[in-house]
Amino acid sequence: MKSFAFLLFALFLSKFGFSQGNLQFNQVKLVSTIETVPVGKVWKVEAAFGDALLSNCSTQPMHRIVVNNNELTVSNVSSVSFNGYCGGWQGTVSVTTFPFWLPAGSTLAISSNVVSISVIEFNIIP
Repeated sequence: MKSFAFLLFALFLSKFGFSQGNLQFNQVKLVSTIETVPVGKVWKVEAAFGDALLSNCSTQPMHRIVVNNNELTVSNVSSVSFNGYCGGWQGTVSVTTFPFWLPAGSTLAISSNVVSISVIEFNIIP
């Protein structure tokens, strides 16, 4: 009798206790302005596409995106050199630190030296 009650309790927990929904692929997006994750969806942010050649005469170049009004640096400098002509940095930068997930209501936008952000959008199926 105790094992039957435990089995019923375990079935109840597995059905109702930990339900978080399933994800269903919806679309691939390129974000180039500020966008908000819609209700009932989540975004998997895969990559940020940056400028191929940077010329910045004041600081070392970095790729930045904005998540929920917070500017984040997402670059990994692969080859950069100091240009004596303008007294600044020149070179190419590859973007890393991906993927990450954003829940509904989150905002995402490009910032310094990023032209677009690659996103996979999923529907949350209860």
